[in-house]
Amino acid sequence: MKLITLRHIVMKRIIFYSLLVFILFTCEKNNKIASEVLNISGIRIGDNKEVIKLRLKSSEITSSAIPCYVFASSIFDPVTKGFGYVDCYSHFNLINLLTGEIIYSYSLPGMLSQVVIDTSDYSIIGLYYENGSNYIVKVNLEDGTVITKKSIDLGEGIYATTYFFNPNENEYVLLKANDSLISINPNNGTIVKSIKVESNIQETYYDMTNNRLIGLTYSLITDQNYIVILDVETGDLISRVEIKERHDFHGGVSSFDIETNSYILISSENEILFIDIESGQIKDSYQIEFDITEFKFWRSI
Repeated sequence: MKLITLRHIVMKRIIFYSLLVFILFTCEKNNKIASEVLNISGIRIGDNKEVIKLRLKSSEITSSAIPCYVFASSIFDPVTKGFGYVDCYSHFNLINLLTGEIIYSYSLPGMLSQVVIDTSDYSIIGLYYENGSNYIVKVNLEDGTVITKKSIDLGEGIYATTYFFNPNENEYVLLKANDSLISINPNNGTIVKSIKVESNIQETYYDMTNNRLIGLTYSLITDQNYIVILDVETGDLISRVEIKERHDFHGGVSSFDIETNSYILISSENEILFIDIESGQIKDSYQIEFDITEFKFWRSI
């Protein structure tokens, strides 16, 4: 009887200490998240255009004036913490968001759009149109050396805001106008896979960790917006959740915060909204006083 009691006490203590460790771990993680700085970068549009970096909670802004840019041409470089974009003179420019200094600048074969970054070999990939043909181009991010330039048949066209790089498969992915996700080998320009997606999707973000595509769709029947999540491998619909508050949203502006499981959109009233992808509830919001596009979000210490 004493032995059973002793074992019972020991087990209770093991459970207690396990719970204590879990609670301490959770508190440590939450404290880390709370201490991190929420940042966005993008292009402020209006009479003048600027590349900006904004700290959400403090509203602290740094900015650099630019002459012009090509829509859907921007990248965020995690190595240099630089913001890159293609201007209307077919130049790629990577800017230090803190100082405004140019990190890299060079000429491209054309005005690239649907630009992504491949951090594994430090390159950018994009598309441009010339003499009746679409071209996929891959260049070295540091010096602009052209690695690939191949013509590609995109049929009736592509959606401008649904594109990403899949590092697991080393594939550049686009959504065609017929709702097919096509995966392209960026080293030779060949289409290696095409799958039909189960739901219309816009303003997308590729969640590399979970290999899924998060985006927005609108129903004329219900007059509601929905967060849609698709399986990138199959095109199957994983979930479709109604956004609980009624808003109109800026096109081409979205991101995702994996720490809070929030899809990030900007409303027509210029509120940056963090929306829980499981419930559709708005978890947090930040008011800004200007229009922004080419939106990137990240956390820093």
